[in-house]
Amino acid sequence: MKQHFAASSQSEREMESSRYRSNRSLGGDAQQRQMLAWPRLHALSPGASWSSRQQSRSSEADRRGRSCFGPIVLLFTCLVTCSGCSLFVMAGKMLFGDPKMPSAFRLKTGINLEKDDYTVAVVCQTPEAIRLELPSLNFDLTEAIQRRLELRGIHTVDADDIADWLDDYGGRIGPLTTLADRFKPDVIVVVEVEQYGVRDPNSLNMYRGRSHGTVTAYRVPRYDAQGRELSPDAVRKAKPKEIRIGKPLQVYVAEFRTEYPRHNPVSADQVSLRVFQRQFLDYLAKQLARQFHDYRYGSEF
Repeated sequence: MKQHFAASSQSEREMESSRYRSNRSLGGDAQQRQMLAWPRLHALSPGASWSSRQQSRSSEADRRGRSCFGPIVLLFTCLVTCSGCSLFVMAGKMLFGDPKMPSAFRLKTGINLEKDDYTVAVVCQTPEAIRLELPSLNFDLTEAIQRRLELRGIHTVDADDIADWLDDYGGRIGPLTTLADRFKPDVIVVVEVEQYGVRDPNSLNMYRGRSHGTVTAYRVPRYDAQGRELSPDAVRKAKPKEIRIGKPLQVYVAEFRTEYPRHNPVSADQVSLRVFQRQFLDYLAKQLARQFHDYRYGSEF
């Protein structure tokens, strides 16, 4: 009986020991699984884990930003290197438009015909051979230049009055003192055309306008009764009887050479001779008038 009881007790102790080892083993596995799962739980938990995620995202965004910013800098460097200053010129034109260029007459004399209250008389002169072929060229060119100056706010003597004065001298330019006495301009512009043609020398079926000559400008001084020269403001305030017109003084001279179109001639099949003559005359008048008024740089081309 005692032996049976001792055996049962030993068996129960062995079973309890086995369960203890089993529970300990299970507990260890659970603890190990918990330790393995903790980083994931920590990564998903709020609080300090949120800042970690933000730092990770910020680092990734910085890397992406640097990777995108690099090609942009490289592209800009290439543009500046290849284009030179033209890139900045184009940017300036987009922001401020084409720069305004002062007229050659203003640079030479300091007189701004657009702002100062001056009156300009324009006289055009062509050789006899050109007058025989194009009798109205003198008047047409004078009128075209006058019209462009008027558009710029510059007062001019009417082209018809200039034509009447030329007729008094047989179509030739007479003494400028007589022109100054009759019309009392402040500036006289004389355009002497030496060559004028619209036919391309290499082909009679092609049009290309060519002209060259000289532009000369004279300032007409005014004097008071004592012989002192009057300023434009003093002239406006003085009585006409107290003003004496002086001899025109040369203040500006320049040669011109014009070709239209610049690159390729125009076929006679595309435009009539009359139309092309008008186009070339307008272009020539534009080039000549621009010597006396400011203009945008882009209009040069």
